[in-house]
Amino acid sequence: MDATAGRAVFGRRIAALVAGVALPALLVCACGSSKPAYCVKSDELKSAVSSLTHLDLSKEGVAGAEAALKKIQSSATGLVEAAKSEFPQQTEAISTSAKELADSVKAASTNSSAASAIPAELVALGSAVNSFVSETKSKCE
Repeated sequence: MDATAGRAVFGRRIAALVAGVALPALLVCACGSSKPAYCVKSDELKSAVSSLTHLDLSKEGVAGAEAALKKIQSSATGLVEAAKSEFPQQTEAISTSAKELADSVKAASTNSSAASAIPAELVALGSAVNSFVSETKSKCE
């Protein structure tokens, strides 16, 4: 398999993992304007994750995946800033997971063997988001 085909397969796997792990957790928090700011930020992260799951790698390539992941990282940072005083453990887990995922994706763009860490990091990010959503559910419903 050539490098381009390998990256396309890799990208589809990323999208599938994100859709299967992180997106369902984020859908639990249907936030509105009268709710805490972190509810809105959680919704923004959901949108960022959705953009990655709908990415057409054949058109946008690895650069598109990297841009989508930057948006996820930015949204995760916003969520962490909005909620860290109330939920320090959960937000630290989200922050750490998003950074590790972004670092691995960046490394994978130049070294395809670095991609092997990405599925586990996606699961870790999904788990961190699930924990946050679980903790904030009563305030974001």
